[in-house]
Amino acid sequence: MAAVALSCSSASSTDEAAPDAAFGLDVADPLPDVTPVEDADGSLPGEDAQTSDIASPPDALPAGQVAAPPFGAVDGPCAELAQLLLADGPSFRRNIFLFDADPFDPDDLGPDARPMYDAPNAGGSSKCSEIFSMVALDACLGADLYKTETTIEYTAEGSITDLEITVGGERYGVSVTRAYKGPITEFTSADATALLTKKLEGINESTANVAPADAWKRQILYVWTLNEDWSDIVWDAWKTLDAPLKSDTVVIVTIESGAGYVTSDTCDD
Repeated sequence: MAAVALSCSSASSTDEAAPDAAFGLDVADPLPDVTPVEDADGSLPGEDAQTSDIASPPDALPAGQVAAPPFGAVDGPCAELAQLLLADGPSFRRNIFLFDADPFDPDDLGPDARPMYDAPNAGGSSKCSEIFSMVALDACLGADLYKTETTIEYTAEGSITDLEITVGGERYGVSVTRAYKGPITEFTSADATALLTKKLEGINESTANVAPADAWKRQILYVWTLNEDWSDIVWDAWKTLDAPLKSDTVVIVTIESGAGYVTSDTCDD
């Protein structure tokens, strides 16, 4: 399997300016559609034609990209996202995950994502989105899997977190969700508000209940969606939420492009 490009970066955790600039995206330029339009030479808009093949060796990748074999590249600067995790207060960032259309093969998963594929899921149909959240965070931040959702310990029953990672020696909870409604093509502001409210309430509850041995520094809410418009809707909804609900959660919205992996449970159904 080849080919993923992922953009990530940061800005002040309290800055509510449009999040595109924080990801190395020109605010004046729209994000690409789910299937990017190629230039005449076959490169993506803004890419240098000499370095547009993301299957090339790392030193041949476009400037700012970090290799993420075997799935492609992360378009940085990811180091700033790592700094954001160490900051205080809530933040919102978004990026793009450009997938190759090759069939999914679990043997392509690395040592952090593969245990998630093999482990039982605590329920729902989100295993694949959780797996590729780990892939993205590993590529961008050098994140390591600390625990899967069924092995994190809590002091009380309630909402649980999907996975726990370590970055730079610190532990972070990661809750994963998807901003789309199956075959329904409409995604509204009310949908986004309800989704964020439910997930952030769950994050606050799991943070309050996590056992001291598994306690994390803060949580990441990783939201997958299918096009730019829906990510805009999530962004607009997030800005209206009360500060206590957002707490100090880092929200990352990723636009999936070129595949349908994260809309499935097992990545290949």
